[in-house]
Amino acid sequence: MIRRSVLYGTGQSSWNIRNGDDLYRDIYFGSVFFAGQEVVEEKERTVLSMVYSGGIVIPSLPREQADSVYTRGAPIS
Repeated sequence: MIRRSVLYGTGQSSWNIRNGDDLYRDIYFGSVFFAGQEVVEEKERTVLSMVYSGGIVIPSLPREQADSVYTRGAPIS
């Protein structure tokens, strides 16, 4: 199951992908410039956690086009 959620007004988005007892979670803030954390769990036990940050280097890129990088082709429920 793939689930995307957005907390409007906060800049927070998240992806949760569950496959049986395994879970991948990505929580991030921002779009053109962003920071986040990824967590992988197996049977409710964290086996990987990573924090990251970055940004898109093209300042003139329209926000809608930058945001499409995160949603294009991904099933959302």
